[in-house]
Amino acid sequence: MPVADTITAMFDLTGRSAVVTGGGAGLGREIARLLTEAGASVVVADIDLAAAEQAAKEIGGNCQARRADVTEEASIVELFEFLDAEFGGVDILVNNAGIYPNRLIEDMTVDAWDAVHSLNLRGPALCAREAVKRMRNHGRGGRIINISSIAAAHPALTGNTHYAASKA
Repeated sequence: MPVADTITAMFDLTGRSAVVTGGGAGLGREIARLLTEAGASVVVADIDLAAAEQAAKEIGGNCQARRADVTEEASIVELFEFLDAEFGGVDILVNNAGIYPNRLIEDMTVDAWDAVHSLNLRGPALCAREAVKRMRNHGRGGRIINISSIAAAHPALTGNTHYAASKA
């Protein structure tokens, strides 16, 4: 068997469903593209619906857009209920949404700290909670991928204490 065929067989996601948070741009968009190319039905979830729609349109295949705010529990539940209705659950969750506003620790407000942790830490936890429920119910298991950062182990960027802590 040629190597290309072996690789394709190893990474064939036909019949699987995936959701990528923060999928409207950057790394999330590329992850959504790769999952779609591997055969998965992919939902690009982003707080910016226009960006999610543009990404899904350009990716093509079985890729669609949904607005989701991972800082709001109700929005997360609604996203996963959509996955239930559309695909019977979810097989792959990529927790990619995140923010890294630059602010020195001495100028950090509690609201700024909480905003970063709400999006970068609590949001992925709530998405994982909803995904695990579905993965257990459909009996196939699944995969949860959390995007972190080198800042978790080596917080070298000045002004990103809250970001580094949320990624660690």
